[in-house]
Amino acid sequence: YILPAGIADAGADQTVCANNSAVYLNGSVSGGATSGVWTTSGSGVFIPNDSTLNATYIPSAGDTASGTVVLTLTANSCNLDQDDMTVTITPAPYVDAGTDQTVCVDNLDIQLDGEVHGGTTTAIWSTTGTGYFTPSNTSIDAIYHASSQDSINLGVDLILTSTNNGNCLTEVDTVHINILPAGVVDAGQDQTMCSNNVYIQLNGNVSGGATQGQWGTSGSGTFVPNDTSMTAQYVPSSADIATGSVTLVLSATNSCNFAFDALQINFTPAPTADAGQDQSLCGNNADLNLNGSVTIATGGIWNTSGSGTFIPDNTSLNAVYVPSQADINNGNVIITLTTTGNGGCNAESDSLNFTITPKPDVDAGPNQTVCITSSSTQLFGYVSGGTSTGQWTTMGSGSFSPNDTDLNASYIFSSADSAAGTVQIILTSTNNGNCLAESDTMTITFGNTTFAYAGADQTVCANNLNVQLNGLVSGGTSTGVWSTTGTGTFSDPNNLNAVYTCSTGDSATGSIDLILTTTNNGGCTAGIDTMNITIVPVPVINAGTDIDVCLGIDTVSLGGTAQNTNSIYWETLGSGNFYPGDSILNAYYLPSSGDSVNGQVTLVLHSAGNISCNEVSDTLIIHFMVPLIPDFISSLACNHQMVSFNDNTTVTTGSITDYEWDFEGNLIYAQDTSYIFDTTGIFNVSLTVTSSLGCSYSITKPIEVHDIPSVNFTNTSSCYLDPIAFTDLSSISTGTVSSWVWIFGNGDTAYVQNPIETFTNPGIFNVALVATSNSGCSSSSTQQVEVYYPPTANFSYTYDCQNATVTFTDNSSATGQTINSWQWDFGDGNTSMSQNPIHTYGSLGGKTVTLIVGTSQNCLDTTTQYINLQYVIADFNFINRCKYDSVVFTNLSNLFGDTTTTYLWSFDDGNISTLENPTHLYQLSGTYNVILQIITQSGCQDTAIHTINVYPVPVAGFNYSADQLAIGQSISFTDLSSGSNSWQWNFGDLITSSIQNPEHIYNEAGTYTVLQIVDNEFGCVDSASTILIIDSGEEIYPPKLPNAFSPNGDGQNDIFYPRGGPFTSIEFKIYNNWGEEIFSTTDVSGGWDGTKNGVVQPIGTYVWTLKATTIDGKEYSKSGDVTLIR
Repeated sequence: YILPAGIADAGADQTVCANNSAVYLNGSVSGGATSGVWTTSGSGVFIPNDSTLNATYIPSAGDTASGTVVLTLTANSCNLDQDDMTVTITPAPYVDAGTDQTVCVDNLDIQLDGEVHGGTTTAIWSTTGTGYFTPSNTSIDAIYHASSQDSINLGVDLILTSTNNGNCLTEVDTVHINILPAGVVDAGQDQTMCSNNVYIQLNGNVSGGATQGQWGTSGSGTFVPNDTSMTAQYVPSSADIATGSVTLVLSATNSCNFAFDALQINFTPAPTADAGQDQSLCGNNADLNLNGSVTIATGGIWNTSGSGTFIPDNTSLNAVYVPSQADINNGNVIITLTTTGNGGCNAESDSLNFTITPKPDVDAGPNQTVCITSSSTQLFGYVSGGTSTGQWTTMGSGSFSPNDTDLNASYIFSSADSAAGTVQIILTSTNNGNCLAESDTMTITFGNTTFAYAGADQTVCANNLNVQLNGLVSGGTSTGVWSTTGTGTFSDPNNLNAVYTCSTGDSATGSIDLILTTTNNGGCTAGIDTMNITIVPVPVINAGTDIDVCLGIDTVSLGGTAQNTNSIYWETLGSGNFYPGDSILNAYYLPSSGDSVNGQVTLVLHSAGNISCNEVSDTLIIHFMVPLIPDFISSLACNHQMVSFNDNTTVTTGSITDYEWDFEGNLIYAQDTSYIFDTTGIFNVSLTVTSSLGCSYSITKPIEVHDIPSVNFTNTSSCYLDPIAFTDLSSISTGTVSSWVWIFGNGDTAYVQNPIETFTNPGIFNVALVATSNSGCSSSSTQQVEVYYPPTANFSYTYDCQNATVTFTDNSSATGQTINSWQWDFGDGNTSMSQNPIHTYGSLGGKTVTLIVGTSQNCLDTTTQYINLQYVIADFNFINRCKYDSVVFTNLSNLFGDTTTTYLWSFDDGNISTLENPTHLYQLSGTYNVILQIITQSGCQDTAIHTINVYPVPVAGFNYSADQLAIGQSISFTDLSSGSNSWQWNFGDLITSSIQNPEHIYNEAGTYTVLQIVDNEFGCVDSASTILIIDSGEEIYPPKLPNAFSPNGDGQNDIFYPRGGPFTSIEFKIYNNWGEEIFSTTDVSGGWDGTKNGVVQPIGTYVWTLKATTIDGKEYSKSGDVTLIR
């Protein structure tokens, strides 16, 4: 049967573009072929498969890179005819619109830098905005003139699209132009400040395309907390104030344009107060006429450090100050005039020092009792205060010696004075200046007692315990002695002017009495007088702990404490003032600008009005600080999504007591918070932070709220194992969607806009798409995608060889769905949509049958089978063998898709087989005709006949001759084989030979197998062998051993060993009387030297055992004992 040749036609050569590279094939086969197979010189794929003549070829990236690929169509025919077609792949257009640009709103002429090459060199620009291109939109390097609407939209996308693409698909690239809005700066309104109230609260604002700013000054002041805080305070320098004005400039630091604004601060003069010159008046004539004045302010108010009163009131600039007795006693009062009606200025004060000099203090001395027998007495007048002089007068008739102006004159009694029993003496002050005269009277009484005066009671302080005494005696004596009720000491108790030092016991008691007693009294009774000493505790002064206050604060509340003191006064080491005065413990300190600039000021609290005690003081320091620098950070702000705001304030001292967030009027009181913006845009968010020091600072930042994508998507039919295409339908009002995350619910993810996913399992999957804009804002959408089981296409068929009719049976199946469509392609141009069609072919041969089944959910599956309707060819192969060797017959029949049911072999020697691949053994050499007949299931049959040669086998055989089978003797071997033409000899001692009749000499005794192998011209082989025993040619003796030996090192009988042999092997052992093995060897020449492990063994009897084989193969086993002697 002669098969017709097949003819393959791959079709004409094609040219495709790299981005449109699917090659639609239209191959054909004819002649003796009905099908063919495509192959490629590249690495692309054929869709749906390589056996479809009109398949689609999808080039690989390697194909595209090489530029050409050859596709070959091979006909399924006996001659396997081939035809080639060449596919030329031209480059795709390459379009690059350039990198994204950011421009400022004040520079909207945008130079473009596009690039086009590859499949074309031309392109056209388009815009999503309303601007225009010059010189035209076809110029690759055009200039785009953005419109005002583009600016309002904050950006525009420019699209570069390839043109003149030929057979290529259009390529597109987009460049985004981000148009930054202009920065807008508002430094605030000009301000006028008083030169003594110069902490300027700023409230600048940057907006638009700016979020940060920085303050600058034309002067030399400072910004608190820093120059980047929009709500900083400006602290002008003294030079700024002296100049009268300063200009502050707020500049945007991160805007695309140069944006700034300025405000001017004007400094008006501060109010002044003039309390007048310091004044001094006498304590008994002390009403002070005031004459104050003020400027700038509308009035003033008087304050006193004392406790006097102002008449008619303290707001009359020409009031009269009437000091209190305490003022007079203190001797000094500070009168302060403070301005009122100051407008925006701080109050200013001025003080005068009102000194109240003491009024004349006249003391005529104590009344005296004098002895009647005395003629005079010593006067003890004392004038102090406003004057130190005085004049004596008497109500009697005596006289003064030396004169009446001597304060310590002697009064000489007249007889009338003595007769009267008493006389009054008057001391009147003189030289009184602005004081009124003062006088005092003392009485002299005549009796029998001398006069003693210890002095007025005194009060002393616990920090000054020395008491100066001034005792007086007269009226008949001039001496006296001191004593005490306490435990102190006198510097000299006999000295009227002694110093008494109080003891600690006196201090603890709080008071003691000192007693002066006259001595040398003559005939009169001693005079006695007592004075009391009161000991008061030391003043305790506490100015309070140091105070941290905010820089710029107007007043600082003081809280000093004082004990054991009549009064106090505050002192500043700076230049501020105390309100309402410096004699109030809980006064307010009004710091000056100099205090603030210095950063701190020291205040001193003093005790005062304690005549007995030394002054005590304590200090505190007021620190002027910036306790915190407000700041905050925020997460990305997206419309309708929670935005986190976190406090990032730096605390330098103290702590934060309160937070206030202001979201365009919506207030939240928390350290960290979150907020949801309902619209897009730029919103000012403020954070006000309050320090534990009592001041607050604010910071405002513009927060840009971005739009979020509106996420949606669709997908194609969802069949298990079929690629499902997902299409992004997301959109956004402003900006662009720049990234996508697909979560398919099966563990897979994708990061492209429109992915294709193949589900490996059926079921319902929650597919989520997270879309992110170019501003970083994300939103998501989740949809349920039901993935169905695809059907499994399958079919079987039966072939009727008699009429070329094939009955096809659909065996397809589906899970959870119904198969409702069948598409059959019988491979001969005929089709059917029946489930189980019957088709009669017009020609025999191989056919490719395709079945596509579809389900109610539009899921498809395809199966293809190749069926052979033409013929079957019986064939087999084998290898010619020698007689007695089995021959393996291998079936090579070609059924062309049919199934064989019967094999029948006939081996031409009377034997048969029904196996597919039988093995047969021929008993006789010769030539045989072997027949294979096959019958297929469809009834087709064929027969193959091949001739096999079974070769004859040679017969091996030999003999040998020798004088003696011994070492060194020649042995002759004679070939007795038949039918052989080559010989191989192996003598068993690794010596071989290939001559027909060899000779051989053995060099060692032993048993040897001699092997002869012969073969013939067909390669058939036979062998023969024999065993030879070769002796040594010497005597052989059985083993024997002596019964004693003497290992004493004399060289005679030192080793105990077996005699006889020669031996081929031995096993020789020695045991002591305890059965312990002490020696063992397999060395045929070895023996025992009378030691164990090198240790000499004692004299005695030892047992031995021996197993030995002599060279003639005889085996011996013996035992005995041996005596060891030395």
